[in-house]
Amino acid sequence: MADFGSNLKKLRAQKEVSQGELADMIGVHPAHISRYERNQASPSVEVVKKIADALKVSADELIYGDAQ
Repeated sequence: MADFGSNLKKLRAQKEVSQGELADMIGVHPAHISRYERNQASPSVEVVKKIADALKVSADELIYGDAQ
């Protein structure tokens, strides 16, 4: 099972959204996105929901990865 950071990085890349663009979309500093992707910080549930909405994916997909 992939970790949150790997899932975030993969989904963000698939959507062709930069860290800076995602940060702007959810109202955080780009450094936060970088820390999440490197598993140096864990986002709050509220931030996970904002990221999922911004990337148009489910929170489950973001947290747990592909169920396949």
